[in-house]
Amino acid sequence: QYYDADTGVGGAGYNTEVHLEKTITHVARTDTTATITTSGNHGYAVGDYVYVQDTSSSSLNGYFQITSVTATTFNYTSSASGTISTSQSGGTCNNWIAGISGLGSESGSVVNYNNQSRVFTPTTEADFTNSVSTLQYYNFHFTYTSGGDVYYGYGYVNKEDVSDGAGYTSGQTFNNSTATGTTTGTYVIDYVQDGNSAWGMPNEVHVYSYYDADGVGWSSGVLGGGGSSGLGYEIGWVFDWSDTSKQGIFTSAGDADLSIASANSSSPAVGTSTNETFTQSPISPTVTGGTGLDTLIFSGLDGTQNINLANVTGIEKIDLGSSTSNTYNLNINFDDVFKSDAKAMIVSGLASDDTIDLVTSSPTSGRGDVTWIDTHEQTYDYATGNYYDLWTGIDSSAATQNVILLLQQNITVTQVAA
Repeated sequence: QYYDADTGVGGAGYNTEVHLEKTITHVARTDTTATITTSGNHGYAVGDYVYVQDTSSSSLNGYFQITSVTATTFNYTSSASGTISTSQSGGTCNNWIAGISGLGSESGSVVNYNNQSRVFTPTTEADFTNSVSTLQYYNFHFTYTSGGDVYYGYGYVNKEDVSDGAGYTSGQTFNNSTATGTTTGTYVIDYVQDGNSAWGMPNEVHVYSYYDADGVGWSSGVLGGGGSSGLGYEIGWVFDWSDTSKQGIFTSAGDADLSIASANSSSPAVGTSTNETFTQSPISPTVTGGTGLDTLIFSGLDGTQNINLANVTGIEKIDLGSSTSNTYNLNINFDDVFKSDAKAMIVSGLASDDTIDLVTSSPTSGRGDVTWIDTHEQTYDYATGNYYDLWTGIDSSAATQNVILLLQQNITVTQVAA
């Protein structure tokens, strides 16, 4: 194992691999020069000691010092001579041996999870500081100033986008504030390491745990949480494990107090922020949800109904009902979701003939084209037994927070022009 201690200035930390076992695909030999081909980049360097085993030619097996390399091949001087034409072979190779003359003779190459290689000896570090990936992975937790709720998560960031240009550091703390300067809570970076683009994208944030300090405590589960605009913009839904129908929303600006959450309007919550349920009808087409986690239910309209949310504000949940006597086509644009308290919306509907059209442009000047991305992540609602797919909406303005949709899986989703 190798630890690159310069984590505060971009080092790889434990994000390294020293003993690199690789699969051999082909072997060859000219005189005493053996050539081994591996199934992928091997990460070895000239001077590394390698153990070759189980090849198709036993005379190529053993411990050797590498004399030259390409990305997928390496050469060494074989203990035997003679021509071996390039041929397919099984076997493995491993650079676990670091020296043959006792302490002080060890050397080797270290590869980080972005396949960048550095050589180390007792006098020279394998320092990734100046060449590591620009992407950083981090773990964090956020504590609200009011109420003391805490949520935990992880994310990815381009290092150059952090204030010092070198990414976050383990133990780093900073406040989150509203546009008016009010501090809503404090972030703590718990762990950092180099990231890999195969793991996630820059500014992607995930929240996996929530502690309701002034409510149900650890008896809270996360239905969905995170964001795609970096720290300071995460949002999510939580529920009470003791009554999964009780749900609340949280953002980095405001916590979710499940002690005042109610499942529906017939049992209203007591507190400054309540959850409500609204039923849409042709007589009263304008709905304003206000604060809390608010639900708009469509029912009683037979036949095919085309619905838009232009006159809806502050609604976080849309319920298309379960009746098979009506078919709903719900039209959603970026602004509809942005007008909700959490900049996010859940859409459910038990009828498989319901459809959703996601509009690929915003009616608001400056927001322009909108990209809707199916993240291929899903979440499970214990209250209803339904699975939801997670979608992200991104407009063309860098100043606008991205939005999030949780769409029930049986509903057909299509992206359409305005």
